[in-house]
Amino acid sequence: PAPSGGTDRFRRRPRRKESPLNPAPDAGPSRTPTVTVLIPAFNAAPFLRDSIQSALDQTFGDLEVLVVDDGSEDATPRIAESFGGRVRLVRKSHGGLASTRNAGLRASHGHYIVFLDADDLLEPQLVERAVRFLQHRPGLAFVFANLRFFHSEGPLSQPFIPPRLFGGEESVLHDPLGQVLLAGFSIAPSGLCAGKQALVEAGFFDES
Repeated sequence: PAPSGGTDRFRRRPRRKESPLNPAPDAGPSRTPTVTVLIPAFNAAPFLRDSIQSALDQTFGDLEVLVVDDGSEDATPRIAESFGGRVRLVRKSHGGLASTRNAGLRASHGHYIVFLDADDLLEPQLVERAVRFLQHRPGLAFVFANLRFFHSEGPLSQPFIPPRLFGGEESVLHDPLGQVLLAGFSIAPSGLCAGKQALVEAGFFDES
């Protein structure tokens, strides 16, 4: 596994740029997209619109945005539907976060899955960088990203993991348990990118 940049929460939305990894931005996602950005959501109306928009604002164009509604009782599904064809909505009865992520994995079309919690935001280049990192290193299980904390007002925090703790902004970790978790840091679900097949072979999330 390897950290690939940060999931810095980003409010200003820059002009979309074309990337060598992307189709032209106005081409939209292909029928079988390279990436699914998977957003599990339960009563997430106050945050979901910004979360979805951060996924749509990615510089990597060949992706689908999939929202899985876990039986919300607020406007969560209506917000997802308000984006029209740019966002796919799956609705299910309430079963908790693990079952919602599993439902999203089963419904996803992408070769890679990028997880995004409904109250988080992604930096615009995160998907592009994560996919490129995995494509150049097919033996890796997943890529995870740094993060910053933010509030509705006020500055972003410093990156949770010191940016060059592992020797560079993008590094391969051979012992993530020792290098990250036992060192007092954590691996955030938002921004984590993995091949769908690897996730399926790992047995999905534990719903017990």
